[in-house]
Amino acid sequence: MEDAQIIALYLDRSESAIAETAVKYGNFCQTIAYRILESREDSEECVNDAYLRLWNSIPPNLPESLPAYLGRITRNLALDKFDSLQADKRGGGQVTCTLDELHTCLSSDDRIVDELAMTELLNDFLGTLSPPVRKIFMLRYWHMLSVKEIADRQRISLSSVKMTLLRARNKLRKTLKKGGYVSVNEKELLRALGNVNEEFITESLEAPKKHPAKRWLIAAACLALVCAMGIGVAATTDMGVWLKEITSNIWDDGTIEIGYHLNISLKKMPLDDIKGDVREVKDIILQQYENFGPLSSQLPNTWYKNYQTAQEALDYLGCDHLRLPDLGWQEQRSQLSVMGTNAGDFTYLSLEVDYQVDDFRMQAFARIYTELYDGEVTTGSLDPYRDAYENQTYVTPSGKNCVIMYGLEDGAFCYVDGYIVSDNILHNLHVIGSDQAKAEALLYQWLDSF
Repeated sequence: MEDAQIIALYLDRSESAIAETAVKYGNFCQTIAYRILESREDSEECVNDAYLRLWNSIPPNLPESLPAYLGRITRNLALDKFDSLQADKRGGGQVTCTLDELHTCLSSDDRIVDELAMTELLNDFLGTLSPPVRKIFMLRYWHMLSVKEIADRQRISLSSVKMTLLRARNKLRKTLKKGGYVSVNEKELLRALGNVNEEFITESLEAPKKHPAKRWLIAAACLALVCAMGIGVAATTDMGVWLKEITSNIWDDGTIEIGYHLNISLKKMPLDDIKGDVREVKDIILQQYENFGPLSSQLPNTWYKNYQTAQEALDYLGCDHLRLPDLGWQEQRSQLSVMGTNAGDFTYLSLEVDYQVDDFRMQAFARIYTELYDGEVTTGSLDPYRDAYENQTYVTPSGKNCVIMYGLEDGAFCYVDGYIVSDNILHNLHVIGSDQAKAEALLYQWLDSF
């Protein structure tokens, strides 16, 4: 049933209004509530309350976007429920993570006096973001999606999502300070964000789409650098990584995203080489496909889990080919993710380990492509903030061919990515810090360990 027809049922006070709403938007509301509450029972109670609140608000209200309007009601009710559960020492999950992240934008724990004014300030802030950045920001702080889920949904790398969110939060902090909000509370900020204009909520609900105007660029300077360094872009039978192209995507509003694509040469891994308890995830992915609905915010082919240590994730995975460098770096977090078919069979597995060395943050990825992975193996990055890329090839002491990509910044900080294939597994290290020489030294230390 069309949204206009459902709204007409409310206006006519038809008893079928809530039933039709539940048919079309039940999974959508359940997902919003569950991301905040992480309890099926509490989420169902919250969604039922949202239906009642919708019934009591139409009329007199006449929403322009029913999913945005209903989603906002559900989100606010779930946050109310979350506060009461926190008082009882229950609840957590993504909402706690987002509160911690938003706290970095604030100066103290004092409460916001005028929530309406704060919402208008947030509307102005969101209006300054480009569509791709705004969508990533909303998916994280409105919908409470994890970084991994955003990367999968938007078909971009984890490092691009994390960097985009970091820069957006830095911009938000400056906006809050300029607006006089130097002492605010992150919970109230999260709630004010829930009441932003419906157009921003509706935009965040749109499925990822191809860029309307796409231009493939290999800039003259980059091409000269490639030729001077002897970097091959043709396919090769040797295992390794090679630069394919520097790209540029142009959005309708003129936003330009600079990126790159890499060719990966490796042998796809037999499923029999994955021997750990991770094989039980097949049943979970099958269940995801059974429960998937048109407005589900998570694709039904992905499972992930966080671990205290990388070794715990490796033990669960049970792949003898995957070995991580032991460099004495401080581990921060490890996450194992799996992608599968509608039959539950694995196509792709990834292990992410976050490290800290002094003021440098690093994200290491190990990616396994199985025999069921369809198509050519490639990787890359796309970023609306980066102005250009530099690149170079590197051959490790063990003879492995690597690609190193440098993102050019304004000098505030630097980042560098390294890619290498070892035992038919693609490894990638993303280094962020304030000293490019040290960032490169850490990267070379990591590459030379394979």
